[in-house]
Amino acid sequence: MRNKFMLITFLIFTLFSMPKTEEDFINSAIKSVDGTVIENGSRIEIRNAGDFNKNELDDVLAKYDENKVRISIDEEALELEGRVIINTTSKDNSFSLNNLNKDILKQVTREDRNIKVFSYVKAQLKDEDLELYKNNLEKYLINTGGKNIEFSSIDSGVTGIASAKIGNSKELNNTFFNINFAIVKYTSGTYIIVGTPIITCAY
Repeated sequence: MRNKFMLITFLIFTLFSMPKTEEDFINSAIKSVDGTVIENGSRIEIRNAGDFNKNELDDVLAKYDENKVRISIDEEALELEGRVIINTTSKDNSFSLNNLNKDILKQVTREDRNIKVFSYVKAQLKDEDLELYKNNLEKYLINTGGKNIEFSSIDSGVTGIASAKIGNSKELNNTFFNINFAIVKYTSGTYIIVGTPIITCAY
């Protein structure tokens, strides 16, 4: 019965909620396996950041409630490699990391700096049927036009990569972007993590 419910849910989202943005895609991927989001995060990596000063982020740190989001700066990477890594993590589903990232980028962007943004979403799944979740995620990727889909087994479950597609009409330019995903089972529960283009949290 539960398998039929998940199949109906999957069909609804693939037929009526074709993703138009990366955020839409990730949210729909989570819904395709009936997941409940428990954490989302990002990593902003700044190369050629020898002149970086933490004071650049003072306005951002003052603006956001530390009870809603955790912001940390890896200064060791700056000393050893000349790059800055800014990690953000939130367990508040109503919190928008996109707005936070825009505020951070506004403060740190310089012409001579090379900046990359990575993001991930972690969701809890309702039972332990990893194969069912894997199959539903694969169907979602295929039905939304994904390609180069690969799965690999790991001790705790499965991980994989794909080129995901957003945009599905003449009015929208179809765009592919890389994702990394994992479906894992632990004593604490079963989880799915989707990252663009990589997963930056431990799993």
